[in-house]
Amino acid sequence: MNPAVQKFILLTLLPATAGFGLLCLIISESAPSATTGIIAIDAGTSVLILTLFSRMLNLNLKYYRPSGRKSWIIAAWILVYSLIWWFSTSLIITSVPLTPVAYRDLLYDTFVLRLSLALLILGCVALVSWIRGQSAETEKINARLAEVRELNRQAELHNLRQQLKPHFLFNSLNSIHALILHNPEKSRQMLLNLSEFLRGTLRKENLSMQTVEQEMRQTNLYLEIEQVRFGDRLKVTTEIDEACLNFRVPALILQPVVENAIKHGIYNTEGDVNINIQCRKTEEGCSFSISNPFEINPADKSDRTGAGFGLSSIKRRLFLLYSKQHLLTTFQHERIFTTNINIPAT
Repeated sequence: MNPAVQKFILLTLLPATAGFGLLCLIISESAPSATTGIIAIDAGTSVLILTLFSRMLNLNLKYYRPSGRKSWIIAAWILVYSLIWWFSTSLIITSVPLTPVAYRDLLYDTFVLRLSLALLILGCVALVSWIRGQSAETEKINARLAEVRELNRQAELHNLRQQLKPHFLFNSLNSIHALILHNPEKSRQMLLNLSEFLRGTLRKENLSMQTVEQEMRQTNLYLEIEQVRFGDRLKVTTEIDEACLNFRVPALILQPVVENAIKHGIYNTEGDVNINIQCRKTEEGCSFSISNPFEINPADKSDRTGAGFGLSSIKRRLFLLYSKQHLLTTFQHERIFTTNINIPAT
């Protein structure tokens, strides 16, 4: 049986049957001449017609729910259905030849009681139908709002990824331009690496997640580009826990952090620069740690704290994806600046 029909029977047919069963007991005590057959016809007819009107009222409220100043329409429906029910049941009972005169008179004497019982049952049906309708409408509204929020979240993530690519691309093209005149071979190598890196980036455009192994492969392409640019001065060490290789992380989450480390490491120190990349399995998921040498020049008033576009965009992406704050943290200890990224397991 359809669950909706089961609920309707429980909410309407059973209360109506119980109510009119009690009413018929009262009638049988008041009219001893009434036979069991007449009482059964009265009860069955009353319950069936009232159930029909309850169903009609339920359908009315399903497709039209007046509110505000029009709420009186519901009360009018209940009253009209109750009166029609009383007249129809009375007409059926009085038209039965075997109905005693005393029983017919009792139908009119119990008019107020019968009408009150019908109003009560139909009122309860209307209330339940109204609440169910409002609940279903609220669920639809919440579903639409959740869909809109998800679309906005995806649009913002897409926008952040689109901003990251030109941010890196402009820097790389400037570097290639600087190398063309005095080192054409290195500029050619850097251009090939850049092409491969961007090809991999475009393939991952529709991927929101990828494994740590895939993320490191893409990051290593970027590091090869930068090592062509800076030569032996840039040194990179990586320590990747094998347990993390298949752990899924947001695509292209590491490259902007490594870019930030290289930029601040190269520009703020003299001599060789060592960038250390670590990935460790944690109880919550997986953790990246990227560290670079960092020295504050008192004469340099620019912002070298790592709060540029790259890190701020990563913070925003992590919040949008996991709804958690402080998944990206930075700190400086002596002359080492470290960025930590904690990726929760999903």
